[in-house]
Amino acid sequence: MSTELVDQIVRNVLAQLHSRAGGAVRPESTASTDQSVVSVSRIHLPPETVASLNHSFPATSVSKPLVTAPVVANPPGSSVTLTEAVITAELLSRLAPGAARIVASAKSIVTPAAKDWLRDHHVILERGLPPANSLAIPKVASSSPAGKTANPSSMAAKWVLGVVSATASVKTFLNSTQTAATVSQVKILGAGTETQEFVSGAIHKAEAHGAILIERSAAKRACDLNRSPAIRAAVVSSLAEVLLTSSDFSPNVYVIDPTLKTFIELRNLVQAIVRTGIPSGTGVAS
Repeated sequence: MSTELVDQIVRNVLAQLHSRAGGAVRPESTASTDQSVVSVSRIHLPPETVASLNHSFPATSVSKPLVTAPVVANPPGSSVTLTEAVITAELLSRLAPGAARIVASAKSIVTPAAKDWLRDHHVILERGLPPANSLAIPKVASSSPAGKTANPSSMAAKWVLGVVSATASVKTFLNSTQTAATVSQVKILGAGTETQEFVSGAIHKAEAHGAILIERSAAKRACDLNRSPAIRAAVVSSLAEVLLTSSDFSPNVYVIDPTLKTFIELRNLVQAIVRTGIPSGTGVAS
């Protein structure tokens, strides 16, 4: 065999070995790469390393939604009593939807937003008085012996209303359906002796437990009426004055000056007077 033939055979063998070796290396390279990826995904770190990572990158907390208090549904036209020291618009939206009147403490603070809410929803705010449909009434002076309960008939006091000065607010008040439901009689009076006769007929003849007059000359009218020993007349301009005078000497005639008074203020004053009940020492003829 010639030397060239031997060299040719050796070259062919080496070429075959090289081709086989290359094919075997490529799968191993791929397998090693895949294995490295798998091994990296399953790395187990020491506890102290995990703790340091958690400290550096704290877990993001998902904030829970705020749970709001349920809205209280009130019957339309009802009264709601609030005892909170501060009355906000959010509080009114939650506790007084549908209410026509809010009764609050005289010392409670009403925020500006709450005042806007009351105005926008046409809701009346009263301070220091129970709702109109409440059975609680202010205490009045009584000649009953100590230890005895008040006469239940005070719940059905009969009051008459006389109007001498009919301002625009007074006319609105007279046209209100609540006026007829509050007093037993409404009469338009003149500024002279007609008013005196109206009150005398109610008090002296026991046609009513008390009389309410709406007149600009309130102080003068009360002074003239008090000349009669059977009449105890008082001038009132606020709900607080109604409570104070009713507990001090239990008037049977209240005089209101309608000047600068709104319809709501007049209505609240008349309702507060009627809620004082039956004045002491008076009665209605059967």
